[in-house]
Amino acid sequence: MMIVRNTGGGNPAGNGCAPTPGSGGGAEELTGGGGGIGAATSQLYSRSAGSATVASTPPNSGIPPQVCRPIPEYTKAEWETLRFFQALTGGYWPDEDLMLELRGLLPAWQDPGRKPDGTERPRIRFRQFHPLTPEGVGRATKHALAAGKTLDLYMGCLPRHGRKGTRTDVPYAAVLWCEIDGGPEPALTLLAERVVAGVLPKPHMVVISGGGIHVYWLLDGVRTLFRDSEDEHKRQCDRLKRLLKRLVDAVGGDPNGAHAGCERADTASVLRVPGTFNHKIKDRPRPVRILSLDPTRPRFSMEWWSANLPVIPDLRIATPAPRPRSTSEVPRWALCWAEEQAPEGGRHGEMVRVAKRLKSDAGLSAHVILPLLRRKAAVSPGTRQIGDAELEAIVQWA
Repeated sequence: MMIVRNTGGGNPAGNGCAPTPGSGGGAEELTGGGGGIGAATSQLYSRSAGSATVASTPPNSGIPPQVCRPIPEYTKAEWETLRFFQALTGGYWPDEDLMLELRGLLPAWQDPGRKPDGTERPRIRFRQFHPLTPEGVGRATKHALAAGKTLDLYMGCLPRHGRKGTRTDVPYAAVLWCEIDGGPEPALTLLAERVVAGVLPKPHMVVISGGGIHVYWLLDGVRTLFRDSEDEHKRQCDRLKRLLKRLVDAVGGDPNGAHAGCERADTASVLRVPGTFNHKIKDRPRPVRILSLDPTRPRFSMEWWSANLPVIPDLRIATPAPRPRSTSEVPRWALCWAEEQAPEGGRHGEMVRVAKRLKSDAGLSAHVILPLLRRKAAVSPGTRQIGDAELEAIVQWA
């Protein structure tokens, strides 16, 4: 069942969206080489005079016409972020019961301090929930860009009902997304290869995250996840999660280079807010910026995606491979990997990817994988210690 909510729009006189400041009112195709993006990726992205172009809003764009126009009190940076939020959440507008979640996290290298009882303070400095109304999303934009100067800012990919931010609080979905790591330029090349090969359609939004890219595909309507019962809601969320993992599998890539990751493939996932900064590396904040935003591109239904993405084999049905019982059966590459120091700011993501590979491909059990992760953590010191509880969670998630 597909419920389409407020996907009207249009661009008639007095009711359309003005172009982003500096865009010149239209999209120019890159001819290759500009902004560090080669010819292989040029057909995917638009830009103008040194900044991303946000195309004018078409009919049925999903962006609410009542908030499409620039507002004088917004800076250019705020306006671009606002346009992104509008495209991301436009299908649900207006709804005071649905919330855009923002999370502000202390950078991993910064000491969070201690509570009076001696325990470490949480790295999450705040969680805000802004209603999907013109005023609410406007406030979210200003809060995000102000806080993003010193904190790592994240947003919920899907709207929340309530103020918990868990998957049980996500009633609707109108977008699919994928995180590609390995550096912005290699990630863009990988995405372009998949699009040119016909594996994926052109995305509606691409955001440079600092260490890679975040890619978004808008659906042709709003999928209702919550139906008649909590059990049905869980089944719908599981289906969406599996679809997101199939999207990751379609992007693929090299674990040692540009690759898609499953860390953000869930209904409650959060991704970085464009217009803020990635503070993962100390004293080197990297801008999180919009590379392209074009809601005019064709949209497809959840059923289309389900029919066209490659199917992931169901490992629960397949005959399980014999599981090694000792570290002598661990692949040699994994033993070498455990002795090498992880790149700065990349310990956790690398451990997740390798644990998944060891668990699903090599058939290793948790009691064999954990010592490898402990060794990797020991030779890869960071500003905080990765304890056994976190390592066990990595193995369980993988």
